[in-house]
Amino acid sequence: MRNYLLILSLLLVGLGLAQTAEESKKKLAGGNPLQVLLITGGCCHNYLFQSLALTTGVEKRVNAEFTVVNEGGTGTRGKIALYNNPDWAKPYDVVVHNECFAATDYPEYIRKITAAHKAGTPSVVIHCAMHTYRDAQIDDWREFLGVTSRHHEHQSNYPVRIVKEDHPIMKGFKKDWVTAKDELYIINKLWPKATSLAVSKSEKTGEEQPVVWVNDYHGTRVFGTTYGHSDDTFRDETFIDLVTRGLLWAAGKDSEETKQASVKPGINKNFLDPNLAIKDWLGKFEVESREVYTYQKAIIEALKIAPGSAIADIGAGTGLYMEPFAKAAGDTGKVFSVDIAPAFIKHLTERKEKAKLANVDVIHCDEDSVKLPESSVDLAFVCDTYHHFEYPAATLASVLAGVKPGGRFALIDFERIPGVSREWLLGHVRAGKEVFCQEIESVGFQKMEDIEIEGLKENYFVIFQKPE
Repeated sequence: MRNYLLILSLLLVGLGLAQTAEESKKKLAGGNPLQVLLITGGCCHNYLFQSLALTTGVEKRVNAEFTVVNEGGTGTRGKIALYNNPDWAKPYDVVVHNECFAATDYPEYIRKITAAHKAGTPSVVIHCAMHTYRDAQIDDWREFLGVTSRHHEHQSNYPVRIVKEDHPIMKGFKKDWVTAKDELYIINKLWPKATSLAVSKSEKTGEEQPVVWVNDYHGTRVFGTTYGHSDDTFRDETFIDLVTRGLLWAAGKDSEETKQASVKPGINKNFLDPNLAIKDWLGKFEVESREVYTYQKAIIEALKIAPGSAIADIGAGTGLYMEPFAKAAGDTGKVFSVDIAPAFIKHLTERKEKAKLANVDVIHCDEDSVKLPESSVDLAFVCDTYHHFEYPAATLASVLAGVKPGGRFALIDFERIPGVSREWLLGHVRAGKEVFCQEIESVGFQKMEDIEIEGLKENYFVIFQKPE
């Protein structure tokens, strides 16, 4: 195990994924991290890469620390020495099984594993865990998994249909996810205490197979997915989001404990002051030196807003775009001016009333939700604000929910290019255009086009769309 952890650490550094000590301190500031044991090894998969992708992906999203055990060789018949210790699972809050030992069939050995879970240690089971111990004559492992599977079909890009939208794991989850190239496992039996959350259709028979589920194993929570064969699946942010959600549910954490770790703690601290000096911010936001002020007219023209449109100005600030948006939407349209700052909310309300804008509503949002009514807007406009999303995954999920099918997401933010951008921007903006676009696409938006506006030098402008 020590050699494996050393290799994993070197890969993390080589790929630029290792956290600095300072970043770790920030991450753990919210409380003790979730202790997760990842068991991996066996045949047929690139477990070194999968472990790297999974551990870094989950730790990026939540306050968690992984211990990785890769033992048993690379064949179908192997044993993991860790299980010889009766207390092997006790140091951990949750255990992830991502191993592949189909021919291992020793009843006493298998029951060493299931006994720990029966005693209360939650689990996440991924892909070939469902074919592990397949040759065993006893059903203990299959009862623990919640499914029995004997074979899989060919690799393809499988659409995933959610069948339990109200389950905590699936709330806000991407509704039109299509997997990377992966295998479809045929589920011969869904055990009585297991509940299917999502299914995919066989391209051979047309029958739907459970691909995401939860199981009650003698009172212990188990989350499972049969996807996870290919490296591309582990590169898929939606898949990592799914496993993270399942892991948190299995561990029984409440909403505060499971919230995505802040990507930039304190970024909005100044704005939360109810005594914020509006005059000072008017002088910063509505001034010729700010590109989105100077080229406001060109930006609005590029948005091609049709009369009757509903627009959400997310991070409306002092209301720079309030009047132009209200005019473009017209009497039959609607504008939602959304902000997190109490002082800005007060100012936006006063500005709306002073201008007698009957088609404008002001919304005081949360740090992880924009609070838009579901499927209410044709355009979500996020201008010089995205880098202030402290919890981008949750916030973007709420934006996606608020945008109508076919609606658009307009992003304007600062270029962050080392050696080119101002030092203040490099320190203030946490990531560049590529990262922000990937985050937006990961929740379900699709990139449409880059908008070029003469005069925008520090800002870029990108349009995304929510699928129909």
